[in-house]
Amino acid sequence: MKRKSIVGLIVLVLVITGGGIYYSGASEKTEVDAVEFLEYPLSRTDLEKSISTTGSILPSNSESIYSQVNGQVKSVYFKVGDSVNKDDLIVQLDDTDLQEEKLNQENTILNLQNDLKSLKNQGNQNLINQYELSKLNLEEKTETLNNNKLLYETGSVSKETLTLSENNYASALSDYQLAESNLENSNLSDAINLLEKQIALEELKLKNIVLDLESAKITAPISGTLNTLAVEKGQNINSGLEVANIINLESFEIKAEISEFEIDDLKVEQVVSFTTLSQPDAPFKGHISSISKTANASNDIATIEITISIDEDKKFLPNTSANLVISLANVSDVFAVPYDALTETPKGYFITTINDEKILVETGVESDLLVEIKSETLTEETILKIPTTATSIIPDDKGLMVPGTGGGSGMRGGGK
Repeated sequence: MKRKSIVGLIVLVLVITGGGIYYSGASEKTEVDAVEFLEYPLSRTDLEKSISTTGSILPSNSESIYSQVNGQVKSVYFKVGDSVNKDDLIVQLDDTDLQEEKLNQENTILNLQNDLKSLKNQGNQNLINQYELSKLNLEEKTETLNNNKLLYETGSVSKETLTLSENNYASALSDYQLAESNLENSNLSDAINLLEKQIALEELKLKNIVLDLESAKITAPISGTLNTLAVEKGQNINSGLEVANIINLESFEIKAEISEFEIDDLKVEQVVSFTTLSQPDAPFKGHISSISKTANASNDIATIEITISIDEDKKFLPNTSANLVISLANVSDVFAVPYDALTETPKGYFITTINDEKILVETGVESDLLVEIKSETLTEETILKIPTTATSIIPDDKGLMVPGTGGGSGMRGGGK
């Protein structure tokens, strides 16, 4: 009897907590019969398949500024929270050494250019002068030799005089040929090319110095609000240091991580509804604007980053959280049942009515709790028989039909 009392108590608890669980079996039995089914009146509803997750609200336009040169901070013109315009000077580095280096480099280039000019104007002229003088000397020695030959034939000059004029001619000819060869084979063009290359190299150095001077002026790449500032006056900084960050608080986006198991369901332009912790009852609209082509792996779990554009013109606090519902599919005015109402067979899915009639159905959109079913024989008069394992997912607007008790209540259904 004691055991029967315990059994009776269990049945009573099941009926009360289940809001109408059908109990089949006589109270005097010594063994508890299993709860066989729940009655589920079929009706039409709206259904949404969706994915829920969280994300971070971030400015859609954010730029970090990095120092391109080493130097000491000479001046800081803004503080965190200030509004800045594109190209505003944020930080000025001390450029005294760079200015001096620029001046020295300009003087070096000027001297080299003067050397090149002098080489072009005077270098060849010396060889030309030598050639012209040797040519005149050869002509003079040729004329003297010819005259002495005639005079020697008439006996007017001695053999020694003729021989001397011949030697002078030969020497003048040799000088002329050497001057002519020097002029023709002059390496002056090579010297000019070498000097021009050196000037080009020094001009490149000057260009880099000018770029460093420009880099000593750290300016805003975009208009917005100065979000961070990592330097102060007098501080020595190195190239590559993040000096500041500027954000545009006029437009925002949401970054979220989606499991690799769900990413195939997502597409660009899908509608997203989201709320913030500060306004949990005021949903905002957005859409997926991009899906990363690479995954982030952590603890053997891979996630993919998605970006959500916010469709509403509203300002948010940067780096705050958002609760997201990504809509994958929507249907209206359809029949939907809990998953446990379906039985899978080789021919497909079927449902069982309260009269044990088997109805073959097609399935459609699926939510967390319900799945759409389609069949020409379904009506709102249809009442299904659902296994009792479905008690945790019966929508509260259905009620569990228990003899003598009327409708009960269950968990909320109908998708997210």
